[in-house]
Amino acid sequence: MLKRRSIKTRLLLPTIIILLIIFLTSSSVIILRESDFAKNEFNENIVSFSKLSLNTIITNHILYYDSGFIKYSEIIRELFKLNNDLTEIKIITNDGIILFDSIEIDTGKYNMESEGIRTVDEGLAKTLKEEPPQMILINNSKTSSIDIIQPYFNEWGMHEYSVIFTYTLSNFYQTQATIILSVLILSILFFVVSFLMIFVLFERTINKSIKQLIKGAKEIEKGIVGTQIDIDSNDEFGELADAFNSMSKSVYESQHKLEDNIKQKERFIIQLGHDLRTPLGPIMNMLPLLESNGSEEKRKIINIINRNFNYINNLVSKTIEFSKLNHPKLLIKREQLNLRNEIEKIIRYKTTTVEKTLIINNKIPDNIEVYADRINFEELITNLIENSLKYSYDTVKIEINALDAPSEVEIWIKDNGIGLDMDQIDFVFDEFYKVDSSRHDIESSGLGLSICKRIVERHNGRIWITSEGIGKGITVHFTLKKRLNH
Repeated sequence: MLKRRSIKTRLLLPTIIILLIIFLTSSSVIILRESDFAKNEFNENIVSFSKLSLNTIITNHILYYDSGFIKYSEIIRELFKLNNDLTEIKIITNDGIILFDSIEIDTGKYNMESEGIRTVDEGLAKTLKEEPPQMILINNSKTSSIDIIQPYFNEWGMHEYSVIFTYTLSNFYQTQATIILSVLILSILFFVVSFLMIFVLFERTINKSIKQLIKGAKEIEKGIVGTQIDIDSNDEFGELADAFNSMSKSVYESQHKLEDNIKQKERFIIQLGHDLRTPLGPIMNMLPLLESNGSEEKRKIINIINRNFNYINNLVSKTIEFSKLNHPKLLIKREQLNLRNEIEKIIRYKTTTVEKTLIINNKIPDNIEVYADRINFEELITNLIENSLKYSYDTVKIEINALDAPSEVEIWIKDNGIGLDMDQIDFVFDEFYKVDSSRHDIESSGLGLSICKRIVERHNGRIWITSEGIGKGITVHFTLKKRLNH
């Protein structure tokens, strides 16, 4: 059976996806915008700081580097305190020679005469020669830092030196991470609030109405026709509720009319059965007397009358029985029945007057039980065995077996009779249907299998027939519950 998804799932799932797309898109836009703003602000700060610090670094280098290195070191330390992102300061000539590196304030003054000339890397030196004197920003992804090369011009406008300021990007990345986290938290919060608002709105406007409709439909399914639902709404659900109530009222009225018609039909059939049985009784008592006192020719005629009498009597009985099974308020007294034992009793007491050679092989395991009405079950099995006897050859072989399942038991009765083709199988459970070879058989009422079908359906089971073809017998399958479904 196809597993159904609730409308709540079908609507809320796309809603969640749409909300996620909206919030993820908006969050991405906000994160990108805020990150760009933070990056621009960071760049502006370090550029401004570099410009403001340039003159202090160069002027004090000229004054104190050679004569008062300790004093110059203190000035550089103060600059580092003013900007936490600043990690290194270098003073270089136009040829790329390093005159000062801020690591000297920790390692000591660098002596070019004894230690040699320091230069920047070739790439940077080439950049200084090719680019005109202007501020240059260089991102270094390997060290997560940014270098600002700030040219210094003397009072006569000549470019003498450049200062390289190295700033770490770790604080910027931390700020960027804070922005992302804050936006995501707010987005999640808004998403949850939006989802809850949509959920509450759905529950109050849609799901509540749907539950009312489902409840009403299930009430009708249980047989409580005329059920009315109350949906106070001016939209399509209110219109649907009005249509449902109108339909339920019509079904209620139709059912009562149908029940009245069924009762009239049943009374007619039962009365007709009694009316037919009344004259049949004396005939049944008189036929044996006529048969014993007549000539051979008369006995043959009486024998034909007797056979037709039995057919009419059987037809009346089966018709009355079938009519009772069709009654919607038929009471079925279910009880736990041991399948093998019940079938053994039926075989023992119902097959004693069989004229054909009958071989029944009961293969049902001992421990299988079904939950069924004992009288109906006896009628079911008897009819199926009688059906196999009617449509079999002189030696009748019947095999009865069952398969135990978690909630039901499948039982099958297989014979070696005349068999059926596919066209006949489609009609065998129809009332008064007889296969072509037995249409004029007065031993058959054409109601046996119809009665079996009604009994099985009254027990919430299924019944079907399989056959390998004409002359190869049939197998009647049916299911019965192991216990009453709640």
